[in-house]
Amino acid sequence: MDGNASTNLIAETGCFGNTKLVFGANNTVVLYAEEFTFDATAEDLTCEIQPAQNGTYVQDGNTVAVTVGEYVVEFTKSGNTMTASEVDEEWGNTTTVFTKQ
Repeated sequence: MDGNASTNLIAETGCFGNTKLVFGANNTVVLYAEEFTFDATAEDLTCEIQPAQNGTYVQDGNTVAVTVGEYVVEFTKSGNTMTASEVDEEWGNTTTVFTKQ
């Protein structure tokens, strides 16, 4: 609502910036996620930190498949970056990028 449109949801909402994947031993991963809700009537956006979720991952070359619950995302790894492109029912074409910290 600042008059500057952007397709970057972190820039637009201030949310998702603390979302991270933590990779562990034995192909385990923990997802720490943020999500937002928007009340159009009140023009109110709320960003909420979700409970940590455990999952697994499998790497095959530069492809990393991350499974958390029933949700599977295939990332392409390049250097310190993992990128996934998906079609979301609500948001359409989305790209998620994680950079190793």
